[in-house]
Amino acid sequence: MIPDRPADLTIVLPVPPSTNKLWKPIARGKMAQTVMYEAWKQEAGWAMNRQRASHHEFGRYAMRVAVGTGHDLDNLKAVPDLLQAQRTVINDKDCEALVIVRDRTLTDRQWSVQLWRL
Repeated sequence: MIPDRPADLTIVLPVPPSTNKLWKPIARGKMAQTVMYEAWKQEAGWAMNRQRASHHEFGRYAMRVAVGTGHDLDNLKAVPDLLQAQRTVINDKDCEALVIVRDRTLTDRQWSVQLWRL
């Protein structure tokens, strides 16, 4: 459950690529990140740095993701991975609660991510 208090951290991120476009097959069943995914991770990482959202190292946490119009609500895989790569969370498996909502006040080019320490 999402705590009934203000979020400990709020981040605005560019919209990630579709989950189906994060990885591409290479030789003998191996996978590699797509150029699109690598570019998004770099852009989103810079956005997090500008917002001072890296290196918080949340342990157990709850997350609310607000998605702008025109995007699938379940297109989420890249966000927890980014939070872990930026050391905002220690491990994305420590997410105890996740809520995804549509927010028509966001542009079609941004998502809002709120985190609570548990």
